[in-house]
Amino acid sequence: MIFKALDCQAEWDWIDQRCWPIRDQFTTGIVAYDDSGKICAVFVADGFGDEHCGVHLAIDNPFVIRHGFLNECLGYIFGQRGVKRCFGQVPANNAKALKFNTNIGFRQVNRIEDGYATGVDLIIMRMDSHNNRWYQPAQQLKVA
Repeated sequence: MIFKALDCQAEWDWIDQRCWPIRDQFTTGIVAYDDSGKICAVFVADGFGDEHCGVHLAIDNPFVIRHGFLNECLGYIFGQRGVKRCFGQVPANNAKALKFNTNIGFRQVNRIEDGYATGVDLIIMRMDSHNNRWYQPAQQLKVA
């Protein structure tokens, strides 16, 4: 696995097909490539505030987690960017994403009725930098 900064249009197209990050001059991300050169995961951070940001994550190959992808991504936003908490938005009808996010350490903090679509609530999830199994303050980043 190779992790690198999200920096080309093909990588943006890949994540845009799976979720909808808001791109501005502060938006940043990390891409994971497998040994054949295929994108297998992308992490995007956007909407930065003083101590928070929004995050978007799409994973086609779960082996990226075993190779440290979440450690790299969360190490970047929590360690390098100084973010103390990150937020994600998940449609309530996406049980797979809700389960995955919960399993990696997000927790539900709000539910917006019809927030995603009529009849589909929007779940707001939060992850904090402290007490986080994917991020240790002394960890070093390996992103190219």
